[in-house]
Amino acid sequence: MSISKKLNPALPIQNLDDWYLHTPPKQKIKHWVAGRSAMETANLWLKGVPIEFENMVRPFHLQSFEIAPEFVTHFDAHGGEGRNHDLFIRAKDAEGQITAISIESKVDEPFGEKVGQYSKIIQQKLKGKIKTNAGKRIEDLYARLLSGRFPEDHPDIRYQLLTGIAGALAEAENQNANRAIFIVQTLLTDSIDLKKYKSNQLELNRFIKLFSNEQFTEIQNGQLIGPFTITWKKPMELWIGKYDVG
Repeated sequence: MSISKKLNPALPIQNLDDWYLHTPPKQKIKHWVAGRSAMETANLWLKGVPIEFENMVRPFHLQSFEIAPEFVTHFDAHGGEGRNHDLFIRAKDAEGQITAISIESKVDEPFGEKVGQYSKIIQQKLKGKIKTNAGKRIEDLYARLLSGRFPEDHPDIRYQLLTGIAGALAEAENQNANRAIFIVQTLLTDSIDLKKYKSNQLELNRFIKLFSNEQFTEIQNGQLIGPFTITWKKPMELWIGKYDVG
């Protein structure tokens, strides 16, 4: 296992100071707090590959893991921010085949805005003559990931789950991987709000049910579901997982 900035061995991350120096969270010191997801993700992975993660990916016989915190993937042509993977992992099996793994790490933080809420923000920007392609991006994400459904018919989906899947698929293509895995990792720290934790699980289940066309109605702790075949630039094998740590 190796941890570095942008998968660059010349910029290794070996301790908390390195992690914050090279790959701070988006809100920097505001989000670098003991008991919350950014710092606790660092604390967890600096100790080595978590057993919960190892158990989840064991079926793929992966032997090496190159890890990049706060890794950014641009997944469409609409500009703006790309997908910010809390952790991106380039994993290889004995034959050198690559698996691209995107981890969304939480304590009890939400999966971003609901699409319906985000759409209202977009409309306010457009009324204020602020240019944005975010509305078009949402429409494209629904078309490509949710079987051509329309955002207005399913406004309760969390935006971050859509971009998380899109980023995993796009980076898998960038890395010439033969599969993509998107994992939600929940850190059960002393500061967790159990009500918010349960709400996140409901939000994830809602997404899974819609994404899988009700093939799956929920995803449980330690479960990996798939494979799904999703076409981004080309058909890609996709798996979705969820595990708790702590």
